Amino acid sequence: MILNNEVSRVIIAHPDRLVRFGLEILKEVSKVHNYEIVALNKEDKTSEELVEDLISSANGEERDERP
Repeated sequence: MILNNEVSRVIIAHPDRLVRFGLEILKEVSKVHNYEIVALNKEDKTSEELVEDLISSANGEERDERP
């Protein structure tokens, strides 16, 4: 749908819920396909959380981020 320009807005709870890494690439794609990415909660992850995510991804694991 996005590639067919049928989407005008993608709403996400947190930026890292859409993708763990590479959000900037999707933002560039959004410019080409004329849609916006809206994050309801814009809190950035700490460096420690990013390192944990990277390690989990490298090990093929998913972190449970629910409280």
